[in-house]
Amino acid sequence: MHLPRSVFSQKQLDLFLWLLKVNEVDDVPSIKQMQKINLALQKVCGIETIAYDGALGHKYFVNSLAQIIAQVK
Repeated sequence: MHLPRSVFSQKQLDLFLWLLKVNEVDDVPSIKQMQKINLALQKVCGIETIAYDGALGHKYFVNSLAQIIAQVK
């Protein structure tokens, strides 16, 4: 879930967490806890995605090259 373009929708994550609770899995986090952890992970090791408006009016996104290079070192 900490990926910005997660392959799971919010409803699918709700279902997954519900299934864990129904099957009596211990220490299942809430959606709010998962979102809080996601924000913390993004601050510590995430790369900023920058939005741009193209010359023809389309939107596109790029990752910060400086942050990518800094992670490699």
